[in-house]
Amino acid sequence: RSPDPRRHPAQTGGLTGVPMPFATIDGIATRYEVLGDGPPLLMFSPGGFDATLEKWSSLGIYGKTKMLEQLVRHYSCIVFDRRETGQSGGRVERITWLHYVAQGKGLLDHLESNPEIAIVAPKLLNPDGTLQFSCRRFPNPLAALFRNTLLGKLFPNNRFTKEYLMQDWSHDGPREVDWVSGAALLVRDTFVNESGLFDQDFVMFCEDVDLCFQAWKQGKKVIYLPEYQITHAIGRSTDKAPNRMIGRFHRSMFLFYSKNIVPTMNPVVRPFALAMAASALALRASMFIVRNKIDVLKRKFSK
Repeated sequence: RSPDPRRHPAQTGGLTGVPMPFATIDGIATRYEVLGDGPPLLMFSPGGFDATLEKWSSLGIYGKTKMLEQLVRHYSCIVFDRRETGQSGGRVERITWLHYVAQGKGLLDHLESNPEIAIVAPKLLNPDGTLQFSCRRFPNPLAALFRNTLLGKLFPNNRFTKEYLMQDWSHDGPREVDWVSGAALLVRDTFVNESGLFDQDFVMFCEDVDLCFQAWKQGKKVIYLPEYQITHAIGRSTDKAPNRMIGRFHRSMFLFYSKNIVPTMNPVVRPFALAMAASALALRASMFIVRNKIDVLKRKFSK
């Protein structure tokens, strides 16, 4: 059997409870997980004809001694379902240890490939199964002018919003994108070690945009992988304090603009660009807050 990893878009479990990645080795899917930080240590799962990666924490002496928990403190432990077991695939043929060695070597080659990729992210779905536009192009003033504004309502099919949300693309295949939502992403550890993770100056918003911008700035890539899918209930936190979140969102947008875009401009132009951005974002935030308050009053007097 050779299961297609795309048929398991949100397989969870393993040793961390997060979606498990797959690698295709010699035409056979291999489910694997990388744990810890340090020199790589390839670990062939124990368990005979049921040699799944979970056996490292549940089978006999391995579970009792918590060997894996000790090793991950010092090594990057690469564990995987051996072929013909668990969620890994296989095929009808005589199996020897050389086949398992080839599987392990192929997995190492897979993990070493594409070093230019810094960030990958799955497709996000709403609870009703519809698509969330979680990969986007970098923000720009025209998109801000039309997105969720009166102009956007007057011109719902405007190209600026469509281009920003990447609605001009089906979201059915992997591709390079400007940035992906921080709701679900994986970041290569070497990139984190060199550049750090999220900028702590961003609060609630735009830290994912900034992280992806730094990756591209350093010549790395951000990849959207729709074969993996996660359901994301968007807005559950921000809806509890909408007006405060509106303020924080626009402050974060200004920080992103002043940190990443303004420094690329002519020094003479920078003060004017900052002033215009601050004014435009403040006006936009005020309009949203006023609209929210009007809606609250309407609901209050309609009762």
